[in-house]
Amino acid sequence: MRIGERPAIEQHTDQPETMRTTRRCIPCRPPLGRPEPSADDIALTRRLVSAGTLMGIEVIDHVIVGEAGRYVSLKERGVL
Repeated sequence: MRIGERPAIEQHTDQPETMRTTRRCIPCRPPLGRPEPSADDIALTRRLVSAGTLMGIEVIDHVIVGEAGRYVSLKERGVL
């Protein structure tokens, strides 16, 4: 098959609606319960944004959820 003959990623009608969205918010629960993003969290966010761009999926936020309802939005922090 030549490139361009069909989409590299096809949407299947039997997938749940949530699997066919073009926008995603990535949740994360840190192992120690502290919602402060690490350098690895920030690097992963940037990689997910790049991968999403290739697949036509917009990463709208990466939220790190800690204990007692505390959270950090990487969008609010300016990472996205």
